[in-house]
Amino acid sequence: MNNRFVRIDRKTLYEEIWKIPTAQLAKKYGISDVALSKICKKLNIPKPPRGYWARKSAGQQVHRQKLPKLRSGQPFEHHFEIRSGLSNSNEEKENDISPETKKIISKANTLVPIHVSKALRNPHPLIQQASEVLELSQPNDIGIIKPSSKNCLDICVSKDCLRRTLRIMDALIKALSNMDFEVFLSDGSTRVRIFNAELSFEISEETIMKKVEPKDMDLNGYYEFGHSRYDRKRVPSGNLCLTVHDSRSFWSKSMQRNWRDTKHKRLEENLDSFVKGLLKLAVEKTERRRREQEKERQRIEMLKKREEEARRRAELERQIKNERQKISQLIQDAENWDKSKVIREFIAAVKKEHFSGNQVYEVQGDFDSWLKWANEQADRLDPLTPSPPSILDENPYFSDDG
Repeated sequence: MNNRFVRIDRKTLYEEIWKIPTAQLAKKYGISDVALSKICKKLNIPKPPRGYWARKSAGQQVHRQKLPKLRSGQPFEHHFEIRSGLSNSNEEKENDISPETKKIISKANTLVPIHVSKALRNPHPLIQQASEVLELSQPNDIGIIKPSSKNCLDICVSKDCLRRTLRIMDALIKALSNMDFEVFLSDGSTRVRIFNAELSFEISEETIMKKVEPKDMDLNGYYEFGHSRYDRKRVPSGNLCLTVHDSRSFWSKSMQRNWRDTKHKRLEENLDSFVKGLLKLAVEKTERRRREQEKERQRIEMLKKREEEARRRAELERQIKNERQKISQLIQDAENWDKSKVIREFIAAVKKEHFSGNQVYEVQGDFDSWLKWANEQADRLDPLTPSPPSILDENPYFSDDG
């Protein structure tokens, strides 16, 4: 059960919006009533006023507004993504997702709890590599270590939190690997491949503003009271946060992208939730790709149909043009055939008058030569007789009509 991308013209939608309540019509198209109202506004379609359907169901006479004329620049149609046969059954929902999504859902249903060890033993190669890079890196002005190499996991924490961070990342990467998901580095980004979906993530330490006493004291005797004699500086908080960094263009507002330490729950206890969040995002990304591919397939199919329609129209136009030319030629041949008959009758009449001694019609030159020439002209017009050669065929400045 695939989504269908179709277009609807404003006259059709106008008829429907005055026959079917907005909420019911919106369900038909698989969109919200708010979205449908926006489409009506875009197409300049008036909607039934409040209380219209109640008065109509009570048998009262109701007034239907006319469809106004389009203003300059307004669209006359709108493209809909229609979900055909909407249903809440699990079976139909399963049939409406890709095989990759089914695999991801299966993995989510069999997720094994993730435990973070108290000591880093037998670390994953990516963890070992990150440890070597980060141990040699120097903290910045805030006190955070950032990888100095692109061949390092996306980890930004203080020296105090580094060992804990490596243990968390080690447990996380091993859990993802055990689920047959590949964790790899790409241009300084930590990425995980969940079947055909890729997501990037990082672990970082949040910072806070802290009051610190200035190192340089005023030796001239000036003294500040209270908080005025303290500077404010951003420092590491000790709280860790896992973040998914992929494009949010396909995320809904309900999708979580940060998992962090809280007062009641440490990040180590949130790794199961983080993995589930990754799987949920992978499902959304996979389904978005599937819908885009389906939309592209339908676009190409529509393009092929249009090209076929254009080809069919061109062929039809060619056939019509050819038929008109044939008809025109037929009419011309019939007219020429009729002209040839008239000329032959005229030649016979001239010949009769000539031999009877009546010289009223004068011919140019010798009569026998004229007789031959006149019969040749009749033959040239007659489509049923082979056309004899003529000097007109050789002279480009004259036509048969000349």
